[in-house]
Amino acid sequence: MGYSTLVQFAYASDQISPDSALPIKSVPIRRFRSNQSRFGASDQISPDSARDLKNLAKALLSDKLATERFVVAGHTDATGSAAYNQTLSERRAASVLRFLSAQGVDSQRLQSEGRGERELLYRQNPAAPKNRRVEIIKLAR
Repeated sequence: MGYSTLVQFAYASDQISPDSALPIKSVPIRRFRSNQSRFGASDQISPDSARDLKNLAKALLSDKLATERFVVAGHTDATGSAAYNQTLSERRAASVLRFLSAQGVDSQRLQSEGRGERELLYRQNPAAPKNRRVEIIKLAR
């Protein structure tokens, strides 16, 4: 089964303007990052991120995406043990999945998985906060 990245929700101190990604107008690769400086080594969703995720939920509920299925994939940086990072990435993904489900997105359309530190965005800096993120990935039909 193939898949393409639809949106990226970062657990980091980086920021890309929300208007560059939401609302999602098409299914091809789209990404956004939200200011997540309050996350650190956490899986808690900040108020700013909750606003962004509410917009994401609206997009996922739109007619254009209402029948699509997605993977909610959690990631960490490489600080800490691999076992801890795997568990943390699973908690991050589950936290976003629960939030989207509470916004009305059918949880049967969402599959949660943790990827730990295996897929760093910035391999040259394994401890970079930008490596801490959750990606929402559209599954191919």
